[in-house]
Amino acid sequence: ESIQSSYSYPDGKPAAFETVKVVAGKVQEYTLDQKQVNESGKLEVKDGKINFSYTKKGETDTDSEDLTDNLVVGPTLVPYMHKNWGTFLKGDKLKIRFAVLDRKETVGFDLRKVGEETILGKKVFVIKMEPTSFVIAMLVKPMTFKITDDGKDLMERLGRTVPKLEKNGKWEDLDVETIYTEAK
Repeated sequence: ESIQSSYSYPDGKPAAFETVKVVAGKVQEYTLDQKQVNESGKLEVKDGKINFSYTKKGETDTDSEDLTDNLVVGPTLVPYMHKNWGTFLKGDKLKIRFAVLDRKETVGFDLRKVGEETILGKKVFVIKMEPTSFVIAMLVKPMTFKITDDGKDLMERLGRTVPKLEKNGKWEDLDVETIYTEAK
């Protein structure tokens, strides 16, 4: 299975592309082409290792770490939550290792149900995603997901996104609120 995500400016100009290759429900390969800042990265799973490469300012850096069963990348996060929905129903935390290509590593996060709401007549669970590291928690705000109580439909998402924001000539990470609607 292949998952592709693309991000564009309002005028249609491409900002970033992500591609994930998933085999038997597990991430095998993930690429990011960050057009805004002219950087790109790749993650490959091979022989029990996660191999990272990231190219910035024409220089490629690599690193690797041991593979864990809970490896997640952006486009696989919601499907991973759906696959483990019973964890939220029991009130337990779901632990993940989230791949961060520009850091060439995975970062630990805990996901847990923190509430329930109704959106457009649908009951949703509010899931919070928080870094397990105190240091990372100082750099990254928690993310919030609002997903139908059956775990199938993502209704809203609040937090870090792939595109960046140019401010005073510098590119910064961008936290946004995304509201999902059905295509018409």
